Amino acid sequence: MADDVDLLKGMCLDVVMEQLFRVNKVLNLTSAPTKEAFFGFSCGEVRTLYFQKRDRSGAGFYFCLHDGRVFDAAGRIHESDPALYEGTLYDERAEEGMLH
Repeated sequence: MADDVDLLKGMCLDVVMEQLFRVNKVLNLTSAPTKEAFFGFSCGEVRTLYFQKRDRSGAGFYFCLHDGRVFDAAGRIHESDPALYEGTLYDERAEEGMLH
C-alpha cells in the first residue's frame, strides 16, 4: 500500500511540476530546458505539496523538500516553517501522528 501511495504521489507531483514549468515557459518567464532545471529539484525530492501559505489570501503551490526547504510555483525559496502552510497533498508526518 505504501509503495502505491509513493508511486501516486510521485506521478501527481511530476504532473504538477511539468504544468507549472510549461506555464512559465509559455509566458517567457524561464529559459530553463527542463522542469528540474527550472525548479532546482526533482519530484523525488518533494516531501509534500502545500496549497496555501497562512499569511496570504490566495492559494498557491509550495513544494516542501525532504531537506526542509520550501519553494513556490515559480521556483522561489520560502520560509521552511511548516506552521506557515496548510492544505497538503501528502505528508508522511500525518501518518506518523506528528501533525495536529
